[in-house]
Amino acid sequence: MKYILSILMLLFLSASSYAKKLYYPLEVVAGMADLIVVGEIESVSQGSYQFKIGKTVKGEDTDLIKVLMFKEWTCDNRMKKAEKGQKLFLFLLKKGGKYEIINGSTGEMFIEDGKVLRTINGDKPTVDELATSIKSFAKAFKLKSKDYEPFDETVFIQLVPDIEFESLAKESMLTNWFFDKMKDYKIEK
Repeated sequence: MKYILSILMLLFLSASSYAKKLYYPLEVVAGMADLIVVGEIESVSQGSYQFKIGKTVKGEDTDLIKVLMFKEWTCDNRMKKAEKGQKLFLFLLKKGGKYEIINGSTGEMFIEDGKVLRTINGDKPTVDELATSIKSFAKAFKLKSKDYEPFDETVFIQLVPDIEFESLAKESMLTNWFFDKMKDYKIEK
């Protein structure tokens, strides 16, 4: 009996070690977001933090919000423990009077020395580069359904005429990268 239990335990542990996070593409996360902001943690409490907004990239302009921390697990951990003064770039969904981070660590990007600590298009962009690119992207596109299912067809709605679309896409290399990713999706006008 001990032998069988040992084998079952090994099988369970080895199966769980292959768990893998399902990452949402950044353009989908940006399209889903009700609020995209840059700022810093003002205070931390059990399972959430108060976030002081320095810059609103998408959504309603406000000064302070409550952000629910995502549940960490084997394949999705925060880079660092949440603490006062931590600077973040956040992609959020509104849930009642609180905000929830989209797709765990995908929607919570740490900032250090004015740069986002995530490689996007082969580089770690500055906060301003990413904010400008996402602002242009959000002006041009929105995700048709916030109920994103990775294996279903993803549909974006183009919000601007083609001529403005082309102009927005040329703003920077990073903006062009976001707009170029739209070739992978169905676009409705």
